[in-house]
Amino acid sequence: MRADPLSAPRGMPRDPALDAARGLAVVAMVALHLVPTDGADIVGWKIWLAEPVLFVTGKCAALFCFAAGVVWGGRPTPWPTTLSRAAVLFACGVVFGRLCWPTEVLSALALMMVAVRALHRVPTGAVLLLVVALLTAVPIAREAWQPWIAQDWDEWGLVHRGTVGFEPRSMLRGWLYTGSYPLLPWLVFPLLGLVYARTAWIVDRDRRGWLALALPVAVAGQAWQWWSDARWEELELAPDWFVQWVPTTVPFVVQGASWSVLAVAGIRGLHDGLPSLRRALGGLADLGRASLSWYVLHVVLVFVPLRWFWPEEDWPFTVGLAAFALWFGLGVVLTSRWLRRFRRGPLEGLWARAALRPRR
Repeated sequence: MRADPLSAPRGMPRDPALDAARGLAVVAMVALHLVPTDGADIVGWKIWLAEPVLFVTGKCAALFCFAAGVVWGGRPTPWPTTLSRAAVLFACGVVFGRLCWPTEVLSALALMMVAVRALHRVPTGAVLLLVVALLTAVPIAREAWQPWIAQDWDEWGLVHRGTVGFEPRSMLRGWLYTGSYPLLPWLVFPLLGLVYARTAWIVDRDRRGWLALALPVAVAGQAWQWWSDARWEELELAPDWFVQWVPTTVPFVVQGASWSVLAVAGIRGLHDGLPSLRRALGGLADLGRASLSWYVLHVVLVFVPLRWFWPEEDWPFTVGLAAFALWFGLGVVLTSRWLRRFRRGPLEGLWARAALRPRR
C-alpha cells in the first residue's frame, strides 16, 4: 500500500531526535496515567518503579508542549492550514474531554498552535518579553481569580467542571487560567519551544548555551520541590512558591521548561553523538510521530476500561504496571509496522484529512 500523501506536510523533513523527545513525553504521560504512585500496596520493589513515574508528573506534559512549540516554530504551516487543523483538534478535544478524559489537553494544544503561529514573525526578543509577562501575571491572576478556582473545581480539587458538563463559562475560564493546561501560563512552554527552534535546534553552540542554563535551574528546582513538599506545613508560604500543577505556579513552569530543554537537547546530543543509540531512539521517534494516536487510544482502550472495574481509579499497582507494559510493548511494535506503510499514525492521518481545505 502506498503511503498516504495527506498524512504529513510536503517538503518538511522530520527531525528524528525531536520525534524521540515527543515519544518520550507521551510514554511518560501514559505511565503516569496507568501506573499508581500512591496506595497501601506500593511497598518494597514497587516503590522503585513508582518513584520515577512520580518524578515525571507535570514534566512530561511540559516536554510535549515545549516540543510542539519547536515543531510549530521550525515548520510553520500556512494560516489556512493552521486554522483548519486547530479547529478540528479543538472540536475533537472538547468531545474527547466530555466522553473519555476530563481535561482540556487537546483543545488547549489547538489554542497554543494558533498562538504560536501568530507569533511566527515576531522578533525573538518580543517573544521572550511575552514569556516574562505571562509568568509575571500568574501570581496576580491567582489572587484575582481565586473565586474561579473554587467555583470550577469539584470539592476534592480533582475534576474541572468545564470538562464534565457543558458549562461554557467554566470552559472558557479553564482554557484561560483555571484548567489543567490553561494558556496562562502553559503557553510559555510552546513559546520557549519557538525560541529554541530559532536558535538551538540547528546550531550546536546555541544548544550548549541552553543546556548550561537549563541544567542548574532544573537541579535547583527539583531540590526545592523535594525540600518544600516535605516541609510545606511548617514553611507557611503562599502557594505561589511551591511547584504546583493546578493552578499552575511559576516554579512549576520554570522547572518544567528547564527539564524540557534538557530532554530535547540531550536526546539531540545522544542521537548525533552516539550512532549506536539511534535504533533505540528510533522506537521512541515512531511513537512521537504517532503521539496523538498513542495518547488518545491509551485513554480509550486502556484507561477507560480500567475505570469500569475501578471507578475511583484505584486499581492495584501490578494491574497498572502490567497495562502499561502491555500497551508499551504492543505500541512500539504496531506503531513501527504502521509507519512502514503510512507517514503518520492513524489518528494523525484522519486529522489531516478532516482539516484538509477543499480546492477552489
